[in-house]
Amino acid sequence: MHENSELTNHDCFANVFRERGFTKFSTAQIGKLLQAEYPNFSLGSILPNDHAKGNAASCWCVGTPRQIFNKVRRGFYRVRQYQH
Repeated sequence: MHENSELTNHDCFANVFRERGFTKFSTAQIGKLLQAEYPNFSLGSILPNDHAKGNAASCWCVGTPRQIFNKVRRGFYRVRQYQH
């Protein structure tokens, strides 16, 4: 378990999914994994689409080698093999 007081949302997502490249997860599974690692992670901040293409309010990582997910379909994302 980590404390996320100093980490950005992107950092938390990256830390949790760093070793899970090419694996597909539902939004619910992503939330459970994030909260297992970061219990204080806000449920309202579990927005995997912010770290995949197609969201108007995307994270800075979208379109870069550090993008975390590719959207498979509504509610499902595949972890990219990305640079840290």
